[in-house]
Amino acid sequence: KQHRMALRELGVTVTKLPRQGTARKWLFAMTGGDDSDASTKAASPGASQPNAMTGNGLAPTDTADDAFIDSLAATVAEAVEAKLLTEDEILQWVPDKWTDFCANESAVTELAAVVDELAVDESGHNLLLTGDEGTGREALIYHAVRSLLCYEPQELDPCGTCMNCQWEFGMETKFGIAEKEDEFNFMQIDCAGLGQGTLEFEASKVKAYSGRLIVFLRDVDRLKEAQVPEVLKVMDDARFVWFATAAQAGGVASELLKKFEVAQTTRPTQNQLAMFLAERCRDWGINVDSGQTLIRLTHRSGLITGEALNVLSAAAKRDDRTLTPEVVEAAFDLT
Repeated sequence: KQHRMALRELGVTVTKLPRQGTARKWLFAMTGGDDSDASTKAASPGASQPNAMTGNGLAPTDTADDAFIDSLAATVAEAVEAKLLTEDEILQWVPDKWTDFCANESAVTELAAVVDELAVDESGHNLLLTGDEGTGREALIYHAVRSLLCYEPQELDPCGTCMNCQWEFGMETKFGIAEKEDEFNFMQIDCAGLGQGTLEFEASKVKAYSGRLIVFLRDVDRLKEAQVPEVLKVMDDARFVWFATAAQAGGVASELLKKFEVAQTTRPTQNQLAMFLAERCRDWGINVDSGQTLIRLTHRSGLITGEALNVLSAAAKRDDRTLTPEVVEAAFDLT
């Protein structure tokens, strides 16, 4: 970790990839570099990503030619044992595996690497995810937390059935009960609108905790300047893992930013989101009248995965469980 932080100070991004068998890989790359064995590129904070935002806040629209549109329809029609999710189940759906996330390969790799390393190394890790609302920052962090707190993890993924995996994040600051000294506990601190007294109380709980703890600083860029020293006081304990989210790394106090490695989340491209939706329709038994309807849904959702999934829930409510252009338009009709 010290080597990685030192390289970061020099402007070199280091991404640790998950284990493959007993081997571990490191990817050391300057901005734009890659590795022939890696599934994703490393990118430094603020560097251009393969699906980086354009000036209007949307990812660049890739071309959906006839062959790709046909492949969407073919994916939906694939013969699988579909689980017919209800409208409510789709609205409450969260990814079960790292591979279930739509795009954001770099952030997925970075977080999965943290989970992988913490399984064998008790030293702390601090990771900040930056990106716009709706790009999956919190969902990715919550998945990492579930993976770390799960009683029966499946490789790097949570089992999805134990008590900790079933917890609804945000309901309480404490998550689960650590039964053994080497097990993690979880605390979330919402930085937006956080009063000084509340922060001091939360910081005292962190400082007094005797075991291993994951602390999630939600919207850390909303901390007031006067509150930053209080957080810095408790960040150096190696037993603690710190996750944080922010709209932009530049909005985080510089002394605090130095404590984190940074990964960026972005909206998917049109084709990434369209294929993701086709796979969800296939797996959840939702019919689609044509691949073009999925392309239309990516446009109307603004390339926000959650917004698009809300429309699939509306399709699941219909008797014929079919996604049509009319269903898409009705979901975004504000009149």
